[in-house]
Amino acid sequence: MPRNQSKRIQWLFFGITIVLVCLGWRHLFRGQAQNTPGQYVLSGQTMGTTYSIRFFAHHSAAQSAELQQQVDAELLRINHILSTYDPESEISSFNRSASTNVISIGPELATVLALALDIAEKTGGAFDPTVAPLVNLWGFGPNGRISEPPSDKAVRDVMRHCGRQHLSFRDAQLRKAIPTLQLDLAAIAKGYGVDTIAALLRTSGISNAVVEIGGETLAMGTKPNGAPWRIGIQKPRFDAVAGDALAGILEITDRAVATSGDYQNFFTDARGNTYSHILDPRTGRPVGHATAAVTVIAPQCALADALATGLYVMGPEEGLALIETLPDVEALYILRNPDGTFTQRAGATFPTITP
Repeated sequence: MPRNQSKRIQWLFFGITIVLVCLGWRHLFRGQAQNTPGQYVLSGQTMGTTYSIRFFAHHSAAQSAELQQQVDAELLRINHILSTYDPESEISSFNRSASTNVISIGPELATVLALALDIAEKTGGAFDPTVAPLVNLWGFGPNGRISEPPSDKAVRDVMRHCGRQHLSFRDAQLRKAIPTLQLDLAAIAKGYGVDTIAALLRTSGISNAVVEIGGETLAMGTKPNGAPWRIGIQKPRFDAVAGDALAGILEITDRAVATSGDYQNFFTDARGNTYSHILDPRTGRPVGHATAAVTVIAPQCALADALATGLYVMGPEEGLALIETLPDVEALYILRNPDGTFTQRAGATFPTITP
């Protein structure tokens, strides 16, 4: 990521939605077993935020260091496919091109894009992978931050360059119908990164682990005593610091958890109005309803990541109705009340969370 994104990186680090709340983390050092035999922690930076991996294995320090290198290399490789901040990435190359000819894309970009378009269809356009021009217009993309919202005319003009209806995709063959169409897969990239690192751990013989990138989390297996992993859901305050105040704690096994929230990345104009990075592709503007955060539990982190954004845009009535039609997926809405308190609304199958 460019150096001028350091402020954004810092904010994302302190505003991540989901935090690991297992006792003893502070006593673990990267790649070293501590009080619990075979317990390791790896960490670093990726995708404009941080990652952490906690796992249990019969590894030496040298094996842990080698795994750290493999993780970093894999995340760098994914970034080189999906990042709009990397000018040489596969997605940046597509975005720069004004060609409307059919092109072939790599299998991983095809996989992520197929899932993104499926979620776009299921959410009725509340999730749309072609919002890159809008993301830049509102100051949440690689073009840099803004301090005042764009004009209505500017929004209308940019919306003409967006829309999944202008994108043709089949069997890794991709074509834009308008030269200015651009992709932004940031709302699914971290989840895909988590899934990919989890797969790497499995091929390394590790079956009990927690993988987290920027708050998007996958819990594999269990703790050594057979207990499920405990994952904290951040209370969505605009001054939130990771782990500072929790809305509750989930206990999960072999499940992914992802959250989208208005408090994670935003700007405030001179009049005190706050604008979140979560944009409604149907209006071209940040979402304006009372939803503060949406947490999704799903089998794969990429699915949970994309759905969390789409459900956030939809709002609780439409969103919870959609969840009831999706097998093996649960969702929790946290709504911000006028007095600053929060109300929770969960789907019928969302597990109980403890205070």
